[in-house]
Amino acid sequence: MMTIPEEIGMERALAPDFTSGEQWAAWNAMFSGRDAASGLPLAAFDLETGLIDRTVIERDWSRYDIAAMLRADPERIAAVFRDKVRLLCGDRDSFYLDLAVERLAKAVAEARSRLESPDGPGYVELVPGATHGTIVPIAMQRWYPELRRLVAEAPER
Repeated sequence: MMTIPEEIGMERALAPDFTSGEQWAAWNAMFSGRDAASGLPLAAFDLETGLIDRTVIERDWSRYDIAAMLRADPERIAAVFRDKVRLLCGDRDSFYLDLAVERLAKAVAEARSRLESPDGPGYVELVPGATHGTIVPIAMQRWYPELRRLVAEAPER
């Protein structure tokens, strides 16, 4: 297991311009705008100091903020969570994703409770004792039977 500075250092060793294709570079490529001069994705934080670039986050990354989408359009987004989203996260996530998922789960539950038909197959849940590294087999044990059931119930084409 690496610390975040170690992980970023490894990525910089692979590609000093932050184009390694590894995790942090991939997030920048996916969520950030492009630098006008180089055409490369803008970094979400300073590679030397770790200081977050609030401009990049607020301008580029914020459009992917699921909690903000839920606040802006609770009826529509809560219905999507009710009908389609199955999200599991370990309550001991190695990257502390459990903190955000816990807040999201509460917001989704509150928004769903205000829907005319709040019940559905979707869920946002924390799995006790699971970490970022142990959640996948746990999730697969739950998702595979759900997927088999959905396929079996799908209409013939």
